[in-house]
Amino acid sequence: MVCDVTDENSNEVAVAAALGRFGRLTGAALNAGIAWSTKIDDPTGLASLKRNLDVNVLGVALGLRAALSALRIAGGGAFTATASTSGIAGDPTHWQYNAAKGAVVNLVRSVAVELAPENIRFNAVAPGPTETGMTAGLLGDGPNPVSELLRMRIPLHYRGHSASGRGSHGKHRTV
Repeated sequence: MVCDVTDENSNEVAVAAALGRFGRLTGAALNAGIAWSTKIDDPTGLASLKRNLDVNVLGVALGLRAALSALRIAGGGAFTATASTSGIAGDPTHWQYNAAKGAVVNLVRSVAVELAPENIRFNAVAPGPTETGMTAGLLGDGPNPVSELLRMRIPLHYRGHSASGRGSHGKHRTV
C-alpha cells in the first residue's frame, strides 16, 4: 500500500486496511524517511528542515496515533520506528536530517515510557549508512568527506544494502 505518512487520514486508512486483512493489529513498523539536507546557510535550508520534520517525525507520530487504539484493543503490542545513527551524531551538511532523526529517538523514548503500563512497547532502530536509492548521491562509489566520516563510524567499515537485505553479515562493500 502506498501512503503519505504526513497525512493523518492516509495513516488511518493504512491501519484500517491492516485490520481488514488481519483482523487485529499488535504491531507496526514506522519506517518512512527522507534525507534531503543542505548546508546551514543554504536558501532552501528551512524548507528542507520542514520536509525532514514532516516525513521523519510527524510521519512517525501520525502512524503511532493511527494504530494506537488497535493495539490497545489487542491488549498490547509493539511499535518500531526507524531512527538513524545520524540522530545520535552530527553529519556535515545534514543538520536537517540529523535534527529530525534525533527527534525520532526522543519521541520514542518519551512515548515508550508513556505506553509501557498498557503493555505497548515502542522501540527505535538506528541503522548506520545503508545503500539505497535515497542515499546513492551521499554514499556514492567515490570518496567524499561525508562518506568517509560515515565509514569511520562503522567498526567494520561496511555499509548496509537495502536491495539484498544484507548488512554486516552478508556480502560487503566498503563505504
